[in-house]
Amino acid sequence: MLMNLIIAIIAGWGAGVVTGLVGASAAVIITPMLVTFAGFDPFIAIGIALATDVFASGISAYTYSKHGNIEVKKGMYLAIFAFIFAIVGSYLSTFIESSSLGNTSALITLLMGIRFLRKPLNESVAKMKESNKFKFFQERPVFSSIFFGSIIGIICGFVGAGGGIMILLILSLILGYEMKTAIGTSVLIMIFTAFAGAVAHFAIPYEAVGMDTTTQLMYTAVCVVTGLIGAKMAAKFANFASEEKLNKVVGVTLTILGAVMVIQKWI
Repeated sequence: MLMNLIIAIIAGWGAGVVTGLVGASAAVIITPMLVTFAGFDPFIAIGIALATDVFASGISAYTYSKHGNIEVKKGMYLAIFAFIFAIVGSYLSTFIESSSLGNTSALITLLMGIRFLRKPLNESVAKMKESNKFKFFQERPVFSSIFFGSIIGIICGFVGAGGGIMILLILSLILGYEMKTAIGTSVLIMIFTAFAGAVAHFAIPYEAVGMDTTTQLMYTAVCVVTGLIGAKMAAKFANFASEEKLNKVVGVTLTILGAVMVIQKWI
């Protein structure tokens, strides 16, 4: 019990830090850590991650807003459809085996870390913009917002990712946001997608193995509080740090954590 609480504290704080730095979802930290090191049922871990995302994203969005790095209007359709389909994704996740959900979350963490280490996100987006491969979507912003918002929502509810990085990419690549404004706006939208997914996860009838509702709520509270602390600390740093430094910090953290969890599952 004590060890699981320590793991939840570390997971919540780490998730808040990652959310505050680059707008990534709390799920890339919380879900795989609770599943791999604390033995949580993946469906319950996803619900806890989404609930943490709501509050960590909220404090991050507030900090970005104070620095003028949020612009909501162009991302409205994206937010609405991501919210709706997060509920759909949460329902679909009940039909997938718990082991598959757990393995997927650990692999996502590793791949996210490698992606951040390879090249700063702003450089990747700039290169993709220059390629004109996304011209079709760029010329149809409303259609693109609805299309990608629906996909992001399903993924959010399905694997517990609030959709931060995916939302950020659409805002920057398709809707033309500047990078820090895209991060700030993505964490604002993530409040609503994560909220929809979290409510659906706790509302959908699901019998967790070896864990009652009170215990679930206790671990959720622990992750939320430590996530808020981590997000507040990181968001302050992120608004003044360079893109390159942010990417390296997040990349190293996620790669090491993801590799440890993937190896743990193979042993």
